[in-house]
This record gives sequence, C-alpha cells and structure tokens, in this order.
Amino acid sequence: MGHRQNRSRILAALLSISMVAAVAVPCKAGAEALSPEELQQKIDRYESQLRDKQNNLDKKEEYQKTLDAQIETMNEKIDADQTAIDALNDEISDKETEIAQLETQMNQKQSEIDAKGAELEQKEAEKQETSRLLKERMRASYMSGQTTTLEMLLSADSFGNFLSVYEYAQRVASHDRNLVDTLVTQMEEIDEVRADLDRSKQELLQKKEAQQASVELTKKKRAELTAALNSQQETVDLVKEKLEQNNRDISEISQQYAQSQKELEQLRQAQEEFDRKAEEHQNQVNNGGGDGSDVSSSGFLWPLPGHTHLSTYFGQNGHTGIDIPAPEGTSIVATKSGRVEAWPNGRGGSYWSYGNYLIIYHDDGSTSLYAHCSSVDVPNGSYVTQGQHIAQVGHTGRVFGNPGNHLHFELRVGRLVNPLDYLSR
Repeated sequence: MGHRQNRSRILAALLSISMVAAVAVPCKAGAEALSPEELQQKIDRYESQLRDKQNNLDKKEEYQKTLDAQIETMNEKIDADQTAIDALNDEISDKETEIAQLETQMNQKQSEIDAKGAELEQKEAEKQETSRLLKERMRASYMSGQTTTLEMLLSADSFGNFLSVYEYAQRVASHDRNLVDTLVTQMEEIDEVRADLDRSKQELLQKKEAQQASVELTKKKRAELTAALNSQQETVDLVKEKLEQNNRDISEISQQYAQSQKELEQLRQAQEEFDRKAEEHQNQVNNGGGDGSDVSSSGFLWPLPGHTHLSTYFGQNGHTGIDIPAPEGTSIVATKSGRVEAWPNGRGGSYWSYGNYLIIYHDDGSTSLYAHCSSVDVPNGSYVTQGQHIAQVGHTGRVFGNPGNHLHFELRVGRLVNPLDYLSR
C-alpha cells in the first residue's frame, strides 16, 4: 500500500515537469497545473470527443454517399432529357424545313395562279364577248319580229332564193348554237381552272397549318423538357452546394480529429513519462538519499531542496514550524500536490505577520504553509503538483529571532505537527 501511495505522490511531483515537455500547450510559470486525476479526466474527455467526432465523420461520409448517388441519378435524368430535347430540336428543324418547302410550293402555286389570272381574264373577256354576241343575236331576232325559218322559206319567190334562204337559216342556227356552246364551254373552263387552283392552294395551306401545329406542339414539348431539365440542374446545383459544405465539414472535423488525436497522444505520452520517471524516482527512494529531494514515507517532499540545515526547530520557544535558512530567491517547491491559497505582498489572510506567504491544501486533507517569501509565484486557486516551484526565499513580514533570509514552513495533518516527523532531509 505504502509503495503505491509513494508512487502516486511521485507521479504528482513529476506532473508539471512532464506536462511542459509532453503537452502541446506549454505550462507557463504560475499557470494552473493538472493533478493526475485531472489529467486522466482530460484524457477521458479527449477520447469521448474523438469518438463523437468519428461518429460525426461516419455520418458525414454516409451523407456524402447519399448526395453522390442523388447527383448521379439526376445527371442521368438530365442526360436523358437533353437527348430528348436534341431529338425534338431535330424534329422541329425537319418540320420547319418542310414548312419552308410548303411555303415555296405555295409561292409557286401563287405564281401559277397569277399566271392563270391573265388566262382567266382572257377567257372572261372571251366569255363576255360571246355573251354580247349572243345577246345581240337575240335582240336582232326580236327586232325582226321573231320571223321563223319556215316563214322565210315560204316567202321565197324562187327555188334559188329558197335555197339561199335555207342556207342562211342553217348558218344562223349553227352560229347561234356555236355561240351558246362556246359560252358554256368558256364558263366551264373558267370554273374548272378556278376550282383546281383553289383546291391546290387549300391543300398546301392545310399542310402548312398542320405542320405549324405540329411544330408548336413539338416546341411545347421541348419547352416542358427544357423547364424540367433546368429544374433538375438547379436541384443538382443545390445538392452540389450541400456536398461542398459537407466536404468542408468533413475536412474541418478531420482536422479537429487529427488535432485532438495528437493532443491525446501527447497526454498519453505524458502519462507514460510520468510512469517512467515515477519508477525511476521510486527506485532512487528505495535506494536511499539525503539531499532533501526525496519523498518521505509519509509522501511529503522537502520544500527547500539542497538546503536541509535548520535555524529554528518546531516547538522551540513556541515556534509553530521549522525555519530553513537559504539565500534570497532560492526556489521553494510544493511539499505535496494541492490547491493554493496565496497571499502575496503580505496582504490579508490569518497570518499577516508572515509577509508573503501561501498555504497548500493537499488532496489527502493535510495543509502546508510557506512564509516570509520574497515572492509568491503561483496564483491563488491554482493546482500545484509535488515538487513544483511555488515561491522564493525571503525575509518579508515580522521575523522574530531569525532576521536572515529563510523559509518558515508549517505542516498540519489534522492539527499542527512537527514537519520533521513527515519529511526526509
């Protein structure tokens, strides 16, 4: 049991030195040190943080896979939509080419209509002339009293005259029939030409309108696909932004993870160094020593290493501690790890006559007091480790019977005790 207690005390004494060498953030003079328990708590906290960061990284990486899959699916859809749009563009181009060809045909047909127009005008003029002649013939017949061919023949006074009248009547009748036939033919030709032109023009117009309607429908499909493609692209861009942010998060967490892992490794190395030095120190203790740097069997370290002579003993003339003379500025170390109650500059506290002094409340419930210091070098409330520098020898305050530079050292283990019963010189 005693061996384990000594080892724990030695570990505490070595802690501040090892932290300076091993931990990434250096411990400045006067800075708060860590107790072995606090070091273990810090290691546990780092390990917990590392587990949390690893879990977070795992989630981020799974999320990254999900986003990659979404982008791949959407890119495939975009490619399919783009292929469909390209096909529609080709279809629109073909239909517009057909429309252009139909317009060319319609222009040609219009040229034919324009050319036929002159022909129709000529036929119309001929029809009008035939109609005029027919009307004149009818008017002449009416004006002549509508004499019949038989009357004309019977009125002939000779056979020769009869033949002449008969021949004339035949010619007139034939001429009339020709006029009527010609007029009918001309009207039929005009109607047929017009109907043919109108029919051809109407067919071309219907084809053009059908092609234009088909083009508009195809353009509508293209617009819908283009809108869908743009929407898909916007979604892809948003997912890519999420992916980039996720990658930044992964990078940041990875850096934090690496830093925490590095610091944890340094803390573990510090622990290993503590164990190694504690073992070495324990071996030295077991082999004996007498320079005041050894830890006693009670676990206390001589507070003024290298200076073991006493000028005043405990109980001498009511003295409450021991006085250890040493040159001004000599380093005073903590006899055991604990929390500091510091009273620098000789102000305040229960021991105002002690000048600059401090009290350490040790983990085992004991306390140690260091008085008449030229300076107190650790802040109030800080945790110091065994063997850590805490103050410097001086002669501040009211000194009775020992005016020189010295350390007045007191020890309380439940009560005021003789330090020599707990210290090894």
